[in-house]
Amino acid sequence: MQEQLKRADLAFAGASPDRHPQLERLLHLWEGLRHGSALPAANSFSALLHKPWLANLATVAVMNRRFRVMSMGAACVEIAGGSNVGRFVDECVASADREAALQPYRACAGEAVPLFSNAQYMRAGFACLTVHRLYLPCADDGREVDTLLIGVYPVDSRGVFGAPAAKPMSLT
Repeated sequence: MQEQLKRADLAFAGASPDRHPQLERLLHLWEGLRHGSALPAANSFSALLHKPWLANLATVAVMNRRFRVMSMGAACVEIAGGSNVGRFVDECVASADREAALQPYRACAGEAVPLFSNAQYMRAGFACLTVHRLYLPCADDGREVDTLLIGVYPVDSRGVFGAPAAKPMSLT
């Protein structure tokens, strides 16, 4: 079932908004796995090495300008409202949101550089959730991006989208 998402994919700039500290640490690990200018291979991230991020990581294969979800940590599944493993990203969002949703994937894969972004997820009966994301390009050959590792951390949750307005509390 596709649900309409309101997305705000914006590069982080300055202090607004801050980058999640776990994403900063993940970026530092990725940088440490590079060999000169070569990109690290996705299999460079052993389970033990990226254990602190497992619940918040998704692995996405780059396939002919499309992006297929290969794995999702438990936090990613909760944020997405279910598992999207085996599906292409463009199949996981409503057509009205597709271009905005794909923009950071395309930018990261096309430029072969890490990308920080944020997004807001709103679904009926679900809190408006703001997440910080980090897209990391990986390449088995060190050059051609074939996998994206994506760290996702919720940072803010407000209200419930589509819920009836609460009655004001009586002070008497």
